[in-house]
Amino acid sequence: MRNPLNKRLPRELAKDAGKYAAIFIMMVLLISICSGMRVSNESLKQAYYDSFDKYTLEDGHITLDKPMPDEMRSTFEEKGAMKLYDNFYFDEEAAENGAVIRVFCQDDKVNTPCLLSGEFPAAENEIAIDRVFAKNNDISAGDKITLNKKALTITGLVALPDYSTLFENNTDSMFDSVNFSIAVMTQAGFDAGGSHNMEYNYAWLYSTSPVDDIEAAERSDKFLDIVKDELTDYDEAIVRAQVEALTDKLEKAGEEYGEIYKKSAEEKLTEISEAVQTGAAEYAQLYMTTGEKPTKDALSVDIDDYAFSLIESAVGATLTGTEADTPSEQELIDHYISQVEKPRREDLSVKLDDFLWGIVQDAADAELNGTDFEMPADEEFENEIDKTNIIAVDNYIPRYLNQAVTFSIDDIGGDEAGAMVMCYMMIALIAFIFAVTISNTITSEAGVIGTLRASGYTKGELIRHYMILPIIVTLVAAIVGNILGYTVLKDYCVDLYRGSYSLTDYQTVWDASAFILSTVVPIALMLLINIIVLTSKLKLSPLKFLRHDLRKNHSKKAMRLNTKIPFRTRFSLRIFFTNLPGYIVMIIGILFGSVLIAFGDMMPRMLNEYQNIVTRDMISEYQYVLYDCDEAAEVTDAGAEKFAMASYDYTKPGFLTDSITVYGKIKDSSYIPAEIPEGKVLVSTGVSVKFGLNAGDTITLDEKYKRDTSYTLEIAGVYDYESSLAIFMNIDDFNRTFGNSESYFTGYFSDKALPELPDDDVATVITASDYTKLSTQLMVSMGGMMGLIKWFGALFFIIVVYVLCKQVIERNFQSIAMTKILGFRNGEIAALYIASTTIAVLLGLVISIPFIDLAMKAIFSGYLYTMMTGYLPLSISPMTYLIMFLTGLGCYIVVALLQMRKVSKVSKSEALKNVE
Repeated sequence: MRNPLNKRLPRELAKDAGKYAAIFIMMVLLISICSGMRVSNESLKQAYYDSFDKYTLEDGHITLDKPMPDEMRSTFEEKGAMKLYDNFYFDEEAAENGAVIRVFCQDDKVNTPCLLSGEFPAAENEIAIDRVFAKNNDISAGDKITLNKKALTITGLVALPDYSTLFENNTDSMFDSVNFSIAVMTQAGFDAGGSHNMEYNYAWLYSTSPVDDIEAAERSDKFLDIVKDELTDYDEAIVRAQVEALTDKLEKAGEEYGEIYKKSAEEKLTEISEAVQTGAAEYAQLYMTTGEKPTKDALSVDIDDYAFSLIESAVGATLTGTEADTPSEQELIDHYISQVEKPRREDLSVKLDDFLWGIVQDAADAELNGTDFEMPADEEFENEIDKTNIIAVDNYIPRYLNQAVTFSIDDIGGDEAGAMVMCYMMIALIAFIFAVTISNTITSEAGVIGTLRASGYTKGELIRHYMILPIIVTLVAAIVGNILGYTVLKDYCVDLYRGSYSLTDYQTVWDASAFILSTVVPIALMLLINIIVLTSKLKLSPLKFLRHDLRKNHSKKAMRLNTKIPFRTRFSLRIFFTNLPGYIVMIIGILFGSVLIAFGDMMPRMLNEYQNIVTRDMISEYQYVLYDCDEAAEVTDAGAEKFAMASYDYTKPGFLTDSITVYGKIKDSSYIPAEIPEGKVLVSTGVSVKFGLNAGDTITLDEKYKRDTSYTLEIAGVYDYESSLAIFMNIDDFNRTFGNSESYFTGYFSDKALPELPDDDVATVITASDYTKLSTQLMVSMGGMMGLIKWFGALFFIIVVYVLCKQVIERNFQSIAMTKILGFRNGEIAALYIASTTIAVLLGLVISIPFIDLAMKAIFSGYLYTMMTGYLPLSISPMTYLIMFLTGLGCYIVVALLQMRKVSKVSKSEALKNVE
């Protein structure tokens, strides 16, 4: 038999259209926002991981300064259990805006490009560029871009799986999708454009993929060792061959030089000997003839004083019959070596440069002079080695360390923490709405319920009857909410991420957890609350319902108010205290709505403040990080200060694994002016606040991607440093703790640029722009989502206040009608009833100010900090409180106007109804 109560359903729906509209809107918002955020995250994550196979994402890449020999490639592939693929590229500046364009050859073997719009290039003068870069620079397919003075037509927009985030260098602190882009060209176009600045990049794929990052790290380390060994052997063989050739050249040149030089010396000695013999004969004849010793000028031979002295000695010995003091050959060489003509470079058959020619001369002189010759140091031979064929590694990045690959998915996954906070808050809020509306339904339908119960209807039948409309409204809201969530809201959330990250195409994924959280839980909550409230209320007797006496406490004594209080004020206070339970719920709803408004307004301001904090906390204006401290040039600038730096993992139960930067400072550092006890460390404010660590505690750090390697440090105190998670210690303790040499350091702190450091020695330079770029990018990425939360909070505020204010008016229909009979005008009556609600709203807004502070601290410390990596200091701007208060007040004014209209429509006949 058809239930006659069903005929009441259309009338009940029309009567409480406002209430059910509020529930409907609230449910639609809850389901659409939660499902949209969750589905977008899961869809993008699924697409991200699917792209590994779909677009053949590399397991890593190595960049060499010249092409890799086939034999070396085969060795790498065999020993590393991998396959290497050519993934060459070149960088060019776009003439239009100066942006760096990294051009790859279109490839289908590894890192396959994903075409998002337009077409792939087909001609030599065509190119496809990154979608996000194009959006940020207002570029579209069909436009022109000029690279190396050559105009290229943009045929399409693409995404590369190994550049889901546009990091130009892996050492950059933040990506830049405005001034950097990837691009692809045809083989012909690529060959024509990159001949002068080609980067020989090789991507590798393991034969079997690593199961996790730890295994990936171990295999990467193994491959890196293979690379080092093979390149060392390869380069040493080239150098060794050149050294041997150089040695042979020097030996041959030395022999030729010595022979020529020796021959010249012998000729000089022969010349001197002949001159001495001839001069001695003339000297003796003149001496015998004149009886006087002749002078040097009297002789016909051209000799010097030393040769003349030899002549005098020889003639004198002959005349006296004694032995002449004849000099040795070496003595003659020592005396006449300066007169010996040295060989010229062109006299040698071996071609020598100035450096080698000098060595040959010095060696020959040493031999002739009878002294030891010392070969120049090895470093001085560097320029003699032809490095054309020597291979060096310019870059080596395994996938798990590649920020261009991992940054986007880390951000997408981290945002789920904020999404879940919002989802849980909305579920709690809708529970309040359900409780209030059901209580209001029971109160307004008390007479009907009493009549039906007295007519024989059971409690179960009434419960089922009053559950029908909430169930229908909730189910319709669930359908509409999921449709919006999987379309409009999902697209909105996806666009937020795709506005920052160069993600490949995706397919919407139906996510069971999103459906359960955003649909099943609210519906189940609605059913449960309805059943509990209806069951509890229907325990009362039919007579109580007929009398509209739904109180379990039978005391009807009203609160006494001082008669000196003006009548209207007493009347408003009486309304306030009579409806106190409803106003308490309203205040609670206002608190939650205010938190949402404040959260949406606070985050952009907090990121602005974070930018100021980061700039303020900069240790130095420049932080130079070196490739190798032993090989780098020495810095003499007095303002430069050495430091050591490394990054380690820290895991605390209940938190995600965080990366903490450890700094080693020199004694009496001017950049980190803190006294640190020997063997202890200082933790940054971020570490202390996030993990609750203070002086006397210990912290255990783990080596990244290595098993069973950890370091336990004792904390001596907290260093005022809010911008990141960091630990500070003395550099001697740093090197001792982490197994470095005593002289090890990572780079230099400096408040000015250090031009004496060659670019080849510097891995990266961290400046203020790097830090501010980080916060700026965060504001771009989060701005849209924060606006959504802010306006949702305002809408929820209106709905909560509207529903509860409506309840107050409906519960007082009889009193309002009576006041009209007594002659009160609509405006006066509205003022009486709206005044009490105004008190509740203002009270709720005032209480919201300290509540927001407590709520944000609880949200950050109790949830966000546990569900996200890194540290974002909580700071609430006074402007946020003002915006929250004014927004809430504005929303209430809208509701008050609606309720004043409702009061004006109350009929005087209501005073004659439901009289006990």
